[in-house]
Amino acid sequence: MPKDAKSQEGKVLKDIRQFLGLSQDGFAALLGSTKSTVSRRENGSNPMLTLSEIVKLEEALAQRGKEIKDFLQSPDTQNA
Repeated sequence: MPKDAKSQEGKVLKDIRQFLGLSQDGFAALLGSTKSTVSRRENGSNPMLTLSEIVKLEEALAQRGKEIKDFLQSPDTQNA
């Protein structure tokens, strides 16, 4: 995966974290991860989430009427 794609995924994770009003520590606790892993993911080093993390994230977003896809840009708007 190109570095810019990983950076975009990291930005999406950071946007979601900020939408949820969580610090990196709080986001890590929500996902059952660590702050250092959250930091690496936001920096694009390792943005991939596990299936259980995705489920936890979707549940947290659903409580606020959102889904992960709401934070993703469609291919038509990425270059706009």
